Amino acid sequence: MMTFAGGAVSWKSRLQKCVALSITEAEYIAATEAAKELSWMKKFLQELGVEVQ
Repeated sequence: MMTFAGGAVSWKSRLQKCVALSITEAEYIAATEAAKELSWMKKFLQELGVEVQ
């Protein structure tokens, strides 16, 4: 879940697109997906003129 100014702005609960063979691999896949969404959200906020650190 991503929060901004104290409120939730994005969250997901879904099956992964591929089958992970270990818990570590599943966590790596989840972290990668979260990083991609965070990168998109940062670019989106910058386009709206919001200062992002």
